[in-house]
Amino acid sequence: MYKATYKSPQVEAMLTAVTGVDRVKTIESGHCVNCSLAVSGFKNDICLQEYLISGRCQVCQDEVFDKSDHC
Repeated sequence: MYKATYKSPQVEAMLTAVTGVDRVKTIESGHCVNCSLAVSGFKNDICLQEYLISGRCQVCQDEVFDKSDHC
């Protein structure tokens, strides 16, 4: 369904250590690395791209980013 963006193995290991979840597996299963809920859609393509980079669902993106941002 979703394909996570590539990051070096060292970066992936650091992200897993910090978050406690495997970013790639979580994204590819269609879940959020932050809240663990299944993703249900995105406001636009930029928000979808952010999900493929960070693994954060739309709700979590809205909590992190300023509402004036694209996501």
